[in-house]
Amino acid sequence: MPRLPSLHALRVFESAARQESFTLAARELGLTQSAVSKQVALLEAQLGQALFRRHHRRIEVTECGRIVAHAVRSSLANLAARLDEIDTRRPTQIRVLADADFAQLWLFPRLPAFERQYPELRLSIRSETSLEGPPLDGFDCALLWGRGEWRNCRFEPLFTNAVFPVVAPGYFVHLDRT
Repeated sequence: MPRLPSLHALRVFESAARQESFTLAARELGLTQSAVSKQVALLEAQLGQALFRRHHRRIEVTECGRIVAHAVRSSLANLAARLDEIDTRRPTQIRVLADADFAQLWLFPRLPAFERQYPELRLSIRSETSLEGPPLDGFDCALLWGRGEWRNCRFEPLFTNAVFPVVAPGYFVHLDRT
């Protein structure tokens, strides 16, 4: 089987051919116009054929380019259809914000059991050392210390925490001398 050209270059070329513009292809793909131009040039070198006629401020797809663009479009459509047939659903991602100590001491040890029980779910965990309130944006769930008196949040207590001071035996002696 002959070696396939770069799949990235094919994807970039298809966008440029469909829009007849390197600039619009760059915008669609999140690339620079220069990167699109380089990928097209790479593909043309691999195929040994010009895929575009370059004019001042515009491009025109060649006959060879039309054939390649059609082949790429139909191949991508075929691939998408086959992937739909095998149900390629991505796992549901839950974005969690948690206090760093809570995450390390309570949450992380329980993750393996959670992943076994819910393999279709993926947790994306961000831990912070200082959390004073609920997350602003970008999280589905937050595990925070507090009484839950935050606006626009649903509060579900997990457990209470007993807090008490601990000091070294010589700490108060040191304070008396100052």
